[in-house]
Amino acid sequence: GFGNSQANGSITFNTANASQITSWNNSRIVCKVPEGATSGNLFVTVKGKKSNELTFKLTSIVPMVLIPHGSFQMGNTGSMPAGPQPETPHQVTISKDFYMSKYEISQTLYTAVMGNNPSNQKSADLPVDRVSFMMSVEFCNKLSDLEGLEKCYTINGTSVSCNWTAKGWRLATEAEWEYACKAGTTEDFYTGSSIPTLATAAWYSENSSEKSHPSGEKKPNAYGLYDMHGNLSELCWDWVGSYGGSETDPKGPSLGAWKIARSGSWHNSATFCRSSMRGWMDAVTMQSSAVGLRIVRLK
Repeated sequence: GFGNSQANGSITFNTANASQITSWNNSRIVCKVPEGATSGNLFVTVKGKKSNELTFKLTSIVPMVLIPHGSFQMGNTGSMPAGPQPETPHQVTISKDFYMSKYEISQTLYTAVMGNNPSNQKSADLPVDRVSFMMSVEFCNKLSDLEGLEKCYTINGTSVSCNWTAKGWRLATEAEWEYACKAGTTEDFYTGSSIPTLATAAWYSENSSEKSHPSGEKKPNAYGLYDMHGNLSELCWDWVGSYGGSETDPKGPSLGAWKIARSGSWHNSATFCRSSMRGWMDAVTMQSSAVGLRIVRLK
């Protein structure tokens, strides 16, 4: 056995020792996977004696899909008029594959990570709402920490910087979000440009009964992402700003007043749920019952 207390014992994931061990007894050890650990071999050392090695595989608690790198026309390539913010079509290249959460982040997951549920409409099967930009980046860092991933964000008050090479969870850039939403399409919605077909993929003002719905009930896009139109608007990294010309991995302006929120929501009309529609939040601390989040991380 492992002994009734940790004493000088250790548990090692490949070459990284777990530093946060919450319980240790003769038959069971509970610990946090160390940051940076990858799937491989695990062993326990007690009083200088090493156990047999066991193969382990780290899996995320976030259902996700792989979005392959590529190029697309970002902006309003559909037939409906643009919204209040600029949607000028321009060529954008996403240079790296990334994972995106398959669904909007649920209240169950948010509560498990953060220990609270800010949602206005509370239910375990609903996506979390009333999350601000600041709450979202804090969630991403805590989830990354729980999964042993390098955190993306450095947070100082309401100032946030991002390490774009880190492989932890973060908010999508506006370009990543639109690329994933369109999934190779060029029409107003990933279902086409007909408003009646939108109802197969989205909860919006005409069919939502003015409330959010469980994620995954509508038709996904070609990448297998659900609720990329409607249900809850989804916060992105970028400040609101004008588009440039042809770009690779754009991240928006370095400073701003409003943060981008995409997809439209249960409260919005169909035109506000278009793939290229740019919504926003008036402050990094602003919360709304129509706004939630979806997250990404590098492959």
